Amino acid sequence: MTAQKATEIRRLVGDVEADAQALRRRQRALEEQLVAAPAASWVEAAGKARYLLGLFASTPAAEDPRPKTRRTHVRWSRARRKRGELETAPLCANASRVVLR
Repeated sequence: MTAQKATEIRRLVGDVEADAQALRRRQRALEEQLVAAPAASWVEAAGKARYLLGLFASTPAAEDPRPKTRRTHVRWSRARRKRGELETAPLCANASRVVLR
């Protein structure tokens, strides 16, 4: 039974690798056609742009920068507060606001 499972897993891995290679070949052929000539119409240009945006969306560079920016801002504010550039002043009993010196 174990030998059958191992054989099945090897077969599936081989199938997945073959499919991935075929997909890369088709993608390369499509990209060659897309860059071969400029778009003849706005519809064609939009299709090319959609394809490029899809490629970009699948990369790490497409990660939403807002959380990273927020973390950077919080770290920057904490550093300024530690250096004494910022002080917190009570706005009311349950809240505070940041005041620049």
